[in-house]
Amino acid sequence: MDSKLNEAIISKKKRNRITIVCTNCKKRKIKCDRKLPCIRCVQTGKSQTCSYTDFNLHSPQTIYQDLDSPNNDNNNDNNNDIDSNYKLFTAALTDNLSILTNSSHDQSNQLEELKHQIIELGSVMENVQHGDKNNIASQLLKLFKSKRKDSNKLALYDVPLPYFNKSVIKTKPHETRINGPLMVASSMGGDGITNITLRWFKSLFDKSLKEWTINKPILKGFTSSEYPFSIPENFEYLLAQNHRAISERIKYFFAHINNVLYSKLFPVELIDLIMVRLFIFNDNISRDKSSDEVENENNIKVLPQSKYMYINIALILSIVHTAEIFQRHDKMIDFKYKINLETDNLSQLCINLMAYADYKNSPTLNTVLALISMSYSTQLFNDWYYPSFSNENGYGLFQDCLNLVYTMGYHRPKENYHVYIDNPNDEICWDLHVQQITIINIWNYLQRQDILFASVLGTPLLIDYNYCEEYYELTGETNAKECILLLREVVMSINKKDGPTLKHLIYLHEKLIQLIGKTMSLNGLPESMDFVRNIFQLQQKIFILKITYCLSLMLVTTLKLNRFKMYETRFNIKIEDYKEFNSLRRKFSSVAYTIYMILLKFSFDFFQNVKIDNRIKIVINRQLLNWFGWFTVSFVDVVLYEAAHSEIGDYSLHNNDPLNLIYDPLNVVEEKLLKSPINKVVDFSFWSAHKNKEIFSFLYKGYNIFTENYIFKESVPFQLQSRIFLVLIYFMSIVTRTDDSKNANNNDFQDNMGIYAKLARKDLESKMGKIPIDKIMAQTTTSVDHSSDNLDELLESMINDVDINEFLNFMQNDFI
Repeated sequence: MDSKLNEAIISKKKRNRITIVCTNCKKRKIKCDRKLPCIRCVQTGKSQTCSYTDFNLHSPQTIYQDLDSPNNDNNNDNNNDIDSNYKLFTAALTDNLSILTNSSHDQSNQLEELKHQIIELGSVMENVQHGDKNNIASQLLKLFKSKRKDSNKLALYDVPLPYFNKSVIKTKPHETRINGPLMVASSMGGDGITNITLRWFKSLFDKSLKEWTINKPILKGFTSSEYPFSIPENFEYLLAQNHRAISERIKYFFAHINNVLYSKLFPVELIDLIMVRLFIFNDNISRDKSSDEVENENNIKVLPQSKYMYINIALILSIVHTAEIFQRHDKMIDFKYKINLETDNLSQLCINLMAYADYKNSPTLNTVLALISMSYSTQLFNDWYYPSFSNENGYGLFQDCLNLVYTMGYHRPKENYHVYIDNPNDEICWDLHVQQITIINIWNYLQRQDILFASVLGTPLLIDYNYCEEYYELTGETNAKECILLLREVVMSINKKDGPTLKHLIYLHEKLIQLIGKTMSLNGLPESMDFVRNIFQLQQKIFILKITYCLSLMLVTTLKLNRFKMYETRFNIKIEDYKEFNSLRRKFSSVAYTIYMILLKFSFDFFQNVKIDNRIKIVINRQLLNWFGWFTVSFVDVVLYEAAHSEIGDYSLHNNDPLNLIYDPLNVVEEKLLKSPINKVVDFSFWSAHKNKEIFSFLYKGYNIFTENYIFKESVPFQLQSRIFLVLIYFMSIVTRTDDSKNANNNDFQDNMGIYAKLARKDLESKMGKIPIDKIMAQTTTSVDHSSDNLDELLESMINDVDINEFLNFMQNDFI
């Protein structure tokens, strides 16, 4: 056997890598160092008995490298080598079977050792608390560093923030980002509510994803030729028939939406010229050309269009779609004319037009504006659109838009910019001079999108500030250069390899406070101020809210990381002590939730003193949805509602110092955690009962507003509503029990999950027409007034209405 093995080694042209087999878990790995224990043995506490056996295993590329090339002249000789290599591999495997079989015989002994370690766990923790330390901190650091390199799973405590942002685009969105950053914050411990949601509701997610893919493949029309595009045969005739309806919606767009949503990004002259070029009246055209024209009852003709002109049509229809969406929420105006293009989905029609015109090879300003307009109407406001896909698919659309801008040379300063309404190669071509402010607005929009994707997806910042510095300057009331720069700096801190540090977070918070101080003088707007000027103030507040959110999330993450590292070095917690370590992690998770909600409530104070308007609500929801998730965005409506129905008070920065609001609770938390036993759940009694009721009232109002919000109620699928309710009751289980000085524990969470399961099933049945959803909510909360502060009565009435056995069976059936 040894002679055959030596001959095979000499005859090989490539070096064989050694395959290592663990004697405990029988998992094969390729490693260069046999002394390190495998990850599975480390997790199960068998690192002491972890050993390896190795044998030479030919790689598949070496054994079967000639099977895919039948025309090779040396096929016969290679086949003989293949047979000999295969026999050599099977012989080596047979020789090692005895070793692998003997390793399973020792598993019973290892199980006894593991039980013995668990029994001695109490004494180990007593020694830890009395200061008896073993010098294993350096070994733990090496272990977790190797774990992060060799596994895509989270370590027990070392969870850097960039982990949740990397490689998101390459994976399925519903497996990576569930409900926006709120879910990320609640899953920083590794086994948070995100994993629970995925594990229990996976089949429901898969089902909804399958239905979304089959019914309305909206965004895939941009990046894939999988779905054929179709345009109605009588499309020109339909456009002519809807001329009045289209004109009416364009007027509404420029009167109420262009300033609010796009900060005057769309030039009025450009859209007017496109309409003039598209719709031609009979009085202005020769009778001899009637054979190639389409005539309608209103004496309006639409010439057969070229492929290039379809981009302009897509731009017009995307504007029409956005106007209809806003008019649906703005009850102040009703359109006189109805639009009928023989399609129930304008977004799909716009995508088909862009695909037919080959928009990637049409570097014009019209193409860029069409992509920007469609990114709002298609990605977010479509009824069939799955919201968890907005960031992943929108990033490809953003890249296409940015490539077109660079191709046109808009990143270089020019004196004159021109845009062609039709194909420049045609005999008849409309040329329009583009103002410098339009280019500046485009760059500011793209920079904000760049920051959004970098913070949510962890993608690199594609726009170089030094290269496009002049386009950062905004004019008039829209001057937000400092906000953009600070938000950009925050994003760079998020995407650092090792995550942000506490020192850098304090520095960013100080800059944020300075920025807040500059905007405080802009509060207290008079009621006579018009809508446009009011929305500019809102844009600045949204910038501050985004920055505050990023900093609060990083602060909570860094706090947990530093606290875990402190416990590691101070108490030298062993990897085998997983049960106690998990208890410690649960402490920080609970405290992080509370701090996170306080920070959010503090952030939403900036929306006060803003004039309430339905259009402002749409802008808020659109800009904050990808940052905060559906659940948190619903709280914005709570603050706006309360601000509209209460006296506007002056916000004093001195009395509500953000640093004091953040660090004072943290000092109490640190002191409480260090003094409390390590094997007990943290006691929330140090939070005042008034603060707990205030937080819960904030959450409960958010859920009530959510159920009444048209955007959430009509366009959000059932699974999103259920996830929002899941987060709500989880906070309820943590916060509401503190009034009686009772500890929040896992049993409360499991009990509250029962009410969720029951409501979720009834909600699902109501979608099938069996039970009205209003009757479901009435059956659940009839015994308690919604405005009551008796939280225990509310929670107990919900829990008593649940059969735990029915709940467990329901969980096993995966809601189907």
